Amino acid sequence: MAHRRDKGKHRIPPAATIAGQPTKTPRVGEPVEFWSSHPQWSFALLDLTPAIGGWLHLRQEEVDQLLDRFRRWETMTWGEILAEGRKRNHWIDVSQCCAESQKRLKYLHLDDHDRLLSLAVGGQARVIGILDRATFRILWWDPGHKVCPAQLSHT
Repeated sequence: MAHRRDKGKHRIPPAATIAGQPTKTPRVGEPVEFWSSHPQWSFALLDLTPAIGGWLHLRQEEVDQLLDRFRRWETMTWGEILAEGRKRNHWIDVSQCCAESQKRLKYLHLDDHDRLLSLAVGGQARVIGILDRATFRILWWDPGHKVCPAQLSHT
């Protein structure tokens, strides 16, 4: 008995056809609804250098103030946080930061960022970081508002 061969034609199994046409859409890369999302905190970039940031020299009352503020921010959305005091919680162009801050960003290999986010803790005190979707990557504690000194009008 002779074997019959299909000349150049291969039969595709039905399972392979079904696998090539998935019915579910993958959820990877789904956009974050930023304005209505609650903040998340990341301490991975925390810069402990005493010259900028001052994390090593925090006093107990500053720690208490920071923790209280972080707890309050967690009950808010990013839209509420950034509208809370537009001049107090705002973006900072890296070019407006002091020279020492810009050098530190370069040293930390974070100089590819054009802007940072400044969140007011109270008075002059700020927490400076990088906002990545809904995650605030905390970088510096700026109790004297020195990372990006305020430009006072009429001076």
